Amino acid sequence: MAGKIEWLQYNGKEILFNDRSGLRDDSIIKNSDIAVKTVLDSGKKDILYLVDNSNTILVPHVKDHIKKGANEIKPYIKKLAVVGPNAAQKVLLNVLSALTGMNIKVFADMESAQEWLVK
Repeated sequence: MAGKIEWLQYNGKEILFNDRSGLRDDSIIKNSDIAVKTVLDSGKKDILYLVDNSNTILVPHVKDHIKKGANEIKPYIKKLAVVGPNAAQKVLLNVLSALTGMNIKVFADMESAQEWLVK
């Protein structure tokens, strides 16, 4: 299992939604690879990207893999909203935002995340 990655419509805007909730280790790596491929294959350069990280555990080698993927997709992402990260993941997201210059924001719920993405 590698989560679910799909294009959603919200208030007339297209959002790439990556539901990786509950994933662990190799499943997160596979999910990250599919997400990178989806972004690169889309041909879009202003993607609104929503990730549900609820109940995931990111061990060091998985974090490194996600950082690498983030650098690959950075030129194509306009905004990135993350729902459900734990305290350690919030630190990683802050570091990732600083290192990549990506516009990343953390949210407690999907509705708030989607609202921020489309405004």
